[in-house]
Amino acid sequence: PRMTVVNEVQDFLDFLGEDERLCVVKFYAKWCKSCQKFGVKFRHLALEEADKLDPVDGKMIEKGRVRFAEVEFTANAKLCRAMKIKRLPYVHFYKACAGRLTHFSCGPAKFQKVVDQMNEYLAMSDEEIIFAATMDEGQSLGDELATVLQEQHHNQGLENLNAESNL
Repeated sequence: PRMTVVNEVQDFLDFLGEDERLCVVKFYAKWCKSCQKFGVKFRHLALEEADKLDPVDGKMIEKGRVRFAEVEFTANAKLCRAMKIKRLPYVHFYKACAGRLTHFSCGPAKFQKVVDQMNEYLAMSDEEIIFAATMDEGQSLGDELATVLQEQHHNQGLENLNAESNL
């Protein structure tokens, strides 16, 4: 299967901008045992869904439904830190029409989550993907607003208690 190896930020950007297909990116470390087990499953998934290459000349013989890339944490520490990768293995899903769709930490025992998420996106039109991404952004914003409001309410309660105790 075709698996893009990201060695620098430009490789990552080139990979994402290549075409409109769904992109699945694995972040891993060579020294991580969990990442190694996850990597075996990731390669099997890529064998099923990625571009098929001629073993002799490396040219594409069949276009896959999904494009796959891998980013090694140690070799790309700045990129990984900029993307807030804190646990490994970690997976990102992208589509050109909507940018990053979702991201999550995923060990080998939960690999089915990657397969299920991929199949869910493959079953959606670009319009549905854009809508889902917009709703997810709205949910994140809503969660942030709720946290701010809770903090304000808590702080107001403390101010009221202090005012009452000074009477």
